[in-house]
Amino acid sequence: MECDGQIICSHGTAHSRGACILFNPNSTFHFQTIKSDPQGRFVIAEITVEEEYFFIENIKGQMTIMTKMISSKH
Repeated sequence: MECDGQIICSHGTAHSRGACILFNPNSTFHFQTIKSDPQGRFVIAEITVEEEYFFIENIKGQMTIMTKMISSKH
C-alpha cells in the first residue's frame, strides 16, 4: 500500500495491535497536538482547517468493551 500523505501511527508491542491515521496529500491542515498510546490502542490528532479545530481519532478496543460503551449510549 502506498500513501503520499502524512501518516501518524502507534505501533504497539504485539502483532495484533496498532492504530494509524492516514491523511490525504491534498488536504490543507495543520497539526496542533498528536497523542498516542505506547501499546498501540489509539492515535488522536488535533488539527486545524481554515481556523476550525477538529479531532481525528483511531481507537482500538476489545469488542466486549466497545459493545458495552455503544449499548450504554442507546
